[in-house]
Amino acid sequence: MTAEEMLNDIFEIVKRLYDEMRGNVAGNHERVFEMFAELGRTLVGADRASFWRWDKRGHKLITTAATGTSQIVIDETTGLVGRALAENRAIVTNEPYNHPDFNAAVDKQTGYVTKSILVMPVANCRGEVIGAFQVINKLDGAGFDETEDTKRLSIAAFICGMALESDIFLDNSERDKLTELKNRCS
Repeated sequence: MTAEEMLNDIFEIVKRLYDEMRGNVAGNHERVFEMFAELGRTLVGADRASFWRWDKRGHKLITTAATGTSQIVIDETTGLVGRALAENRAIVTNEPYNHPDFNAAVDKQTGYVTKSILVMPVANCRGEVIGAFQVINKLDGAGFDETEDTKRLSIAAFICGMALESDIFLDNSERDKLTELKNRCS
């Protein structure tokens, strides 16, 4: 893909994001997060992307968007996503089956073969880690470059962090602070 083609793809995704946000009267953010995943996938030239929300109450990591598969829920200490969150750093591996933190269970469940992974933690405006952005299988087959691909993915991770922070804030504002039950008036 040429730089001009990539830029056109990015502009198209951002335009669809803008249109989705303006017309999103129902407040459903699922499609928005899917487009963010597509943006990150495009920026680094990956086959798949997933965006993870860290449910600190439930000690789970939950995909808000995942290319090519349905929602994935794992324990917060599991896999490369869990490691990236725990250490608050990007992780790149181009030999995931040889990495001690790689969770092969998802590949077994979906039948997909992971060859390379880049995971970046996503933070809120106070620097608290709230999720992660993961891209899988560099399309050129060479694997992810720790410097260049991390730099590119940081654009999508930053935008996703802002959106996820808003989503978490909205969810928290609809919950009773004592019981943590969802407010019926919202």
